[in-house]
Amino acid sequence: MKKIWIFLIKIAIAFLIISYLFYKHQSSVTANLQNFRAVWLVPALLLLYAEMTICAIRWYYLLKLTDINLSLRETVSLTMRGYFCSLILPGGAIGGDVAKIGIISHAMPKGERFEPNLSILIDRIVGMIALFGIAMVLIIADLKNLLQIDLSAIGISARYNKYLIAVVFLGCLAGIALATVLFFAHTFEKIPFCKTVLDKADRISGGMINRMKLALAIYRKHWKSLILMIAGSVFFVHLLQMPILASLCVGLGIKISSFLTLSTAIILGNIAGLIPLTPGGLGLRDVTILAILNAGNFSDATSIPLLMSLVLIIGNLSAGLAFFDKGLQRSTVCKTDTHNLQGTL
Repeated sequence: MKKIWIFLIKIAIAFLIISYLFYKHQSSVTANLQNFRAVWLVPALLLLYAEMTICAIRWYYLLKLTDINLSLRETVSLTMRGYFCSLILPGGAIGGDVAKIGIISHAMPKGERFEPNLSILIDRIVGMIALFGIAMVLIIADLKNLLQIDLSAIGISARYNKYLIAVVFLGCLAGIALATVLFFAHTFEKIPFCKTVLDKADRISGGMINRMKLALAIYRKHWKSLILMIAGSVFFVHLLQMPILASLCVGLGIKISSFLTLSTAIILGNIAGLIPLTPGGLGLRDVTILAILNAGNFSDATSIPLLMSLVLIIGNLSAGLAFFDKGLQRSTVCKTDTHNLQGTL
């Protein structure tokens, strides 16, 4: 019951944020939406479906690295249902992962569920490293624009922008550093300070750090494949959302003043969406995208993030519903080999 209440509160926060944006810019949003050429929703949705499919393919190859026999069709089906569940289950994207874990665990015999479930965690880590890495590059490349962001509406002076930017940059760096330390935990744990930090982080996270160490240990020998997946995720997953925003701008008749700023807006917006205050990052992503686009001299930009949220909702729901009746056969999900987990640590 407590989780349900928390989820409802998150929905309320997202609703209030989006309602505030609409109310504050009601006249311009109404005018933009009335003139919006809906045909541009088609390329936006197609690009979103392409991004989802690429994520499914990435997970498919991560499964293959541990000899899991899950077909590409089944991997795509599970991925689409995960996107659907990320909107309707508490926990956002994590809720979608939990749903995938539940479906796989039901289809696999006992004793053979560990590796496929770990692949979901590794898939999440690969995506996060790619997101944080490209965010750091874009922060440096678009720094001049980011310093012009106006946060006076929430009582933050422009002179504090550089500190907020530094926090985001260092946060991304810390995320990548943590993944690196966990990936090579067997080496770093020889250093007393690192071992102390990891042990304390594991206690605080309820054992999450140790589970991540186990997951990364299995994939350590495939580090070249992981690097290729991270690089591919930068261009074919995260940056693929930039042309989605561009399509919406064209449909709204809004001049694109900078593709760099458009990329920065969606990437940092997605990072803001990771903050677990709203379902799927709704609201927080919109505010961040709007602030960056306004700083980049995009005229009447409020409609852009609102339409982006609409595209994400339609895309996630439709993709999930299209595959929702596709079940997994127990016989098709099995390991062709076994792994001694302790031997990898």
